[in-house]
Amino acid sequence: MSGMVQVKISKVVFADPAKMKLIAQPLAVARVMADAMRTRVRDGGQMATPAKPYATHTVERGRVQTRTKTGAKTKAGYVVSQAYADKLGMAQTRFESSAQMHAAGGVRFGTFRATGGMWEGLQVRNFGDGAVIEFAGVSLGKASYPPNITFRTGRLLDVTEQETKRRAAAAASGRTVRKDRDLFEVDGKIMRHERAARRDKKGNVIKRKTAQMIRNWQKAGVVFKHSRVNVIQSTDRETLDMIDGFGASLYDATRVLIAEAGLMQEPLNLSALAERFHRALTGA
Repeated sequence: MSGMVQVKISKVVFADPAKMKLIAQPLAVARVMADAMRTRVRDGGQMATPAKPYATHTVERGRVQTRTKTGAKTKAGYVVSQAYADKLGMAQTRFESSAQMHAAGGVRFGTFRATGGMWEGLQVRNFGDGAVIEFAGVSLGKASYPPNITFRTGRLLDVTEQETKRRAAAAASGRTVRKDRDLFEVDGKIMRHERAARRDKKGNVIKRKTAQMIRNWQKAGVVFKHSRVNVIQSTDRETLDMIDGFGASLYDATRVLIAEAGLMQEPLNLSALAERFHRALTGA
């Protein structure tokens, strides 16, 4: 596994010694917390709140449907890209459900690390006078569609009814309406450019050569949407350990006064994580 969570500091702050001194402790504490959460979830599958199990049947929105030669629709199930299947060492790209795919890929429930790419993007970044823990960068996504290189044809499709329903549903749920560059209005109607797959001289569909890369913060968002769990939510124990670390650093600052007063100094009994917070705060 990778080492400590990376820390990103803006150029403006990095060039200012006073600001660097100000954010040193917040960054150090956030890094310890981020590393503890990553180890707990990614390596141990222990979540701060219970997650919904993987779907055991294909009911997800956006599932792929194909047509047989007789014209009947059939569900294609849970489909991943070939690159994604290769990354997980799976011999197939089509599964009956999310649960079957994760089982085939050997992904332990609760770790949310099918390829591990999302966790590689976990970082700590300075924000104002403090620090934030977030997912940055991109990594391989599971999506296989659209796998083809498409182009806009000259045909226009009237999608007023579908688009009106989509926007109404988004507004009702409080979601931001996704923008579509293919949409435009003509005489009050919402139109879309028809898209078709590009083909070679032999008539074969031209496939995408590169795998689809997804922003890691979007991956974390998808996890929350489907599993209802924030993968970087701290547990009560982690929060208490952080508080103990602060308490220990304050105790260090008063040791001299306690000694001068001739009072007994009680030994500190810190957990391993609390001791890490303590060292981060004292620079030890």
